Amino acid sequence: MTEPNVLVLDAPSNLGLNPPEEGSTPGCYKLPWALHDRNLMDLINAGDAGSLVPPRYLAHWEPGEGDRNAESIANYSVELADRLIETIQTEQQVLVLGGDCSILIGNMLHSNVVVASVSSS
Repeated sequence: MTEPNVLVLDAPSNLGLNPPEEGSTPGCYKLPWALHDRNLMDLINAGDAGSLVPPRYLAHWEPGEGDRNAESIANYSVELADRLIETIQTEQQVLVLGGDCSILIGNMLHSNVVVASVSSS
């Protein structure tokens, strides 16, 4: 098999979403594992860049508190951007498998980062 020119980085976040119903957590963070279970890595001949574990999702929110999980989204975005910069140094393309669209913030924080991002939201 040839050397992979794509690295897959999992960023399984659901921080930017409202809970689908009282007491539940959005399940979109499962997207990377669902794709791995379907042999994505072999299908696209990709290497593994690991996973960036997101902060815990907090469903509770009250009017006037600002955006739900805003601080966690901000911190996770910086961590993701830092991880992408490290990964891109390999001169391979990076495919980020996320959960919700909030991972796009981390993908775009560095102007030299060109990343394809898959999000289920």
